[in-house]
Amino acid sequence: MLFRVRLNDETAPIVASAVFQPANFVLYVVLVAAVYTTGLLLARNRSRLPGLTRFASFGAQRSFGVFLVHVMVLSMLLLPKTADGTPWLVAVLPSPFGTAVAYVVTLAVTLGIVGLLSRAPKAQWWVGRPRPAKRKARAQARSEPGGQSLAGIARNRAS
Repeated sequence: MLFRVRLNDETAPIVASAVFQPANFVLYVVLVAAVYTTGLLLARNRSRLPGLTRFASFGAQRSFGVFLVHVMVLSMLLLPKTADGTPWLVAVLPSPFGTAVAYVVTLAVTLGIVGLLSRAPKAQWWVGRPRPAKRKARAQARSEPGGQSLAGIARNRAS
């Protein structure tokens, strides 16, 4: 709307939506500050917000794998075409609903693929994280003081 009001259709939309517009610089600085502030608040209030902390940890552990796989999943979603060559998803669902469905399906399928790949041998090559330890090994490491991290030992001594 601002594009139409301010420029009266004298500038092509591709020019107005270019990456190096001055407004984008301000937007990205604000977004980085907001993400940093959210991270600080979450780190400070970790003990009061265990559910949010688990959610953030879940996302952080899978984010790189999701980044690597999501393009493949989106491409597969847009692969089926109608007779006139339009992607099936775009033809069947109107714009905002199609986007929402594509987002949810892409996220679910991508998380499933990343979950499977993270358990494979050489998982670090696929998802950017080492293969998670098995449940028995994790439980045994928690019970032995030598198997804990320094942060865990310090937390146990403080409490």
